[in-house]
Amino acid sequence: GTVDSGEHSSFHEVLLEMGLLHRAVRRNCRSMVKLLLQYTPGSVPEGSESSTNGIPEGFLFRPDVHGPAGLTPLHVAAGRDGSEDVLDALTDDPRQIGIEAWKSARDSTGATPEDYARLRGHYAYIHLVQRKINRRPSSGHVVVDIAGEPS
Repeated sequence: GTVDSGEHSSFHEVLLEMGLLHRAVRRNCRSMVKLLLQYTPGSVPEGSESSTNGIPEGFLFRPDVHGPAGLTPLHVAAGRDGSEDVLDALTDDPRQIGIEAWKSARDSTGATPEDYARLRGHYAYIHLVQRKINRRPSSGHVVVDIAGEPS
C-alpha cells in the first residue's frame, strides 16, 4: 500500500503505528526484536534525546511502548510460553529500558510484565531478568574513606 503524507506526519510514525515490535514478539522472532531495538533512523544522530510522541528518536522502537490494552512487548513475551530468547533480547536494548520496564510498565489493569510471568509460572523469565538487574552498575554514589598518613 501507499502512505498518504497528510495522514501521518512522518514515516517513523507509520512504523510505530504498525506495531512491528509487538508483532515480532508474538511471532517469537528474536532476530527481528534485536534488529528493531537497535534500529536508529538515518537522519537522527544516535543518542539524540529529542522525541516524537514520547519516543526518543535515537532508537525508534522501545520495549516499553504500549499497544492495545496497554500491553508492552515485555507483557506479551512474559505471558507466552517459549519466549525466553525474545525476553532476553527485550531486556538487552541499548538504553536498558526493558530492564527498567520489567517491574514498572503497567497494562490497563495495572499488571507489570513480571506479574504476567509470575501468573503464568514463567519463573525462568523472572530469574533471567533479575540476573540482569543484579548485574547492572548502580547509579548511586560510592563513598570511599581513604585514611591519610598520620602527620
